[in-house]
Amino acid sequence: MNLSDSSQQQKPASRNVFRTDESLGISRLRFYLLRFFYIVIIVLLGIQVWTVILTNKEPWEPLHGVAFSF
Repeated sequence: MNLSDSSQQQKPASRNVFRTDESLGISRLRFYLLRFFYIVIIVLLGIQVWTVILTNKEPWEPLHGVAFSF
């Protein structure tokens, strides 16, 4: 075993984040950023919508009620 062979096989983990993953089709960094922002959207929109649903005092108009149900 040659020392130069083992050093070529070990690559920094940070470079693997920017490399395109064949199973995903995009880099891992973009994949995890996409997941992160989906979670942020779900949490923030969920807080806003459920607050309006739970604190509503009067009956909704049909169109307004349908918009909140989606």
